[in-house]
Amino acid sequence: MEQQQNWPELLELLERPAFTVEQGRVSWANQEALTRLVPQGQEIHSLLQTGAEEYAELGNGSLCLSLQIGDSRQEAAVRRLNGGVDLFLLNQEADLAGLNQLALAARQLREPLGNAMLAADRLFPELELTEAPGLQDQMSTINQGLFQLLRIINNMADAGQYLTARQPNREVTSLGSFFGEIAERASTLTAKAGVRLTYTPPTREGMGNLDRDMAERAFYNLLSNALRFTPKGKTIQVTLTLDRERAVLRVQDQGEGLHQEIQQDLFNRYRRAPSVEDGRFGLGLGLLLVRQTAALHGGALLISEAPEGGTIAALSFRRNLPASGAFRSPMADLDYTGCRDHGLVELSRELPRDLYDPQAIH
Repeated sequence: MEQQQNWPELLELLERPAFTVEQGRVSWANQEALTRLVPQGQEIHSLLQTGAEEYAELGNGSLCLSLQIGDSRQEAAVRRLNGGVDLFLLNQEADLAGLNQLALAARQLREPLGNAMLAADRLFPELELTEAPGLQDQMSTINQGLFQLLRIINNMADAGQYLTARQPNREVTSLGSFFGEIAERASTLTAKAGVRLTYTPPTREGMGNLDRDMAERAFYNLLSNALRFTPKGKTIQVTLTLDRERAVLRVQDQGEGLHQEIQQDLFNRYRRAPSVEDGRFGLGLGLLLVRQTAALHGGALLISEAPEGGTIAALSFRRNLPASGAFRSPMADLDYTGCRDHGLVELSRELPRDLYDPQAIH
């Protein structure tokens, strides 16, 4: 999409609803977008439900925000093209159907995985009494694999929930301390992988209404991506900034930055096969959960290249959305890891195997 005169033709070839914005107004919409009642000439800021500040700051990155089109709230991924033209890609019905299929598959997988983890917990202490060469390393490999499967199945299950029925359980939270405690725990783990993690809190502590479980998992997903692409000896920088209405959590790595082909499909990768050429790229469910956490907190997710190299993921959310009511389902208090260390589960793909030595964990 490098030449302006070709954009209308290319947009019509897209399967998903898409439109372009120039000088603050919708300049073109394909047929799929027109059926969603996206009118040409519409002022874009009147459609933005979340992400107005992030959109104003959009440079070379990719942004996920929410639009209010008619009576419908719709998620959109936004990229800035050449010539000051912004491309908006809306979600499809097929997206939701695919995620529901993943959630159904996760339900079927939970029980056998739970049984396997329970059996392993009982078996490992007995195996530790043997002196077979290499057994300890094999036990760590099995344990890490189980933790990885637990994370994948949790992501599969929650993807459908976040897009459909699940509502955030927002609680009054001390934001600087909340994210600082997670960063402190994560830094001890990333250090074992040879990567330093730093956390810069806001200049003044501030409160906000936050679903703590969602926010923690979103944070860990951003850290997981950053750790996966940061070479040993480098640093991941985490910064939390607060203004009167908004909080922004930034995770910056020192990796190789965003490849053009990855950036083009950054928020839609869960519908594609993992890359054969580069095993670091998975299905992309983690970023999907992050963007939905942002949307359910009135925020957005902006991913861009850092000027000095690497990638910056900025998760924003509104601080003053209403807290949830007093009623809380008992199911909400169940620990999604089965009371295992959250960091070891969420970073299981990137951490060294010896951290999963059953003797050290238990």
